[in-house]
Amino acid sequence: MLGGSGGGPDGGRLTREYVDSRPFAFIVAQFRGSPRALIALATIEGEDLLWLSARREMIRTRHGRVVQTAGLAENLRETHELDPDPLASNATRLPASESRRMITIQASDGLGAMIVESRFEVKQPQPVVILDRQHDTVLVTERCVAQGVRSWRFENQHWVDPSNGFVWRTRQYVAPGLPALTIEVATPAPVGQFAPTPGTRPAARPMPPPPTT
Repeated sequence: MLGGSGGGPDGGRLTREYVDSRPFAFIVAQFRGSPRALIALATIEGEDLLWLSARREMIRTRHGRVVQTAGLAENLRETHELDPDPLASNATRLPASESRRMITIQASDGLGAMIVESRFEVKQPQPVVILDRQHDTVLVTERCVAQGVRSWRFENQHWVDPSNGFVWRTRQYVAPGLPALTIEVATPAPVGQFAPTPGTRPAARPMPPPPTT
């Protein structure tokens, strides 16, 4: 559904009515140039959220950042923070900040470790609409330089609630061989510093992984 070429889910399910009628947390994920995919929360591990598609493609997020993937053409195997991640402490309150992290990428030519240096900059307020629901956010850009066997420069964008630091939308690069991945939170998971706002459910129940065949 997410990384394949077979199209996305039933278009009728990408609606506010559908996600609000289900007792799960959902994200809408989309690689640039591909259909959108509605993905449910599989499990919660501390502050990490594991999202699992119908084709068992996995995205692990932490405070809105993708820290691990599986089942894609290239995968982010590991993320180790070398400095505190500004996304974990409301990046909108930091006029300019920097952080470093070590990532391991799995590609067709094997594994490769890279040090990513990020510089954050708080931009202008920019409301976002996710499945017919508007959220007041501030755009935060993250310019990244990755050094390893090869160099890689890219820019991530995060739409952050200035009141509590919750990342409602993010567009980020997870591997050098993949296009940008956009993630929108359709239904928040009951974890972290997020305080539910009117119109959202405070306790979405995590969905168990599908049985293996």
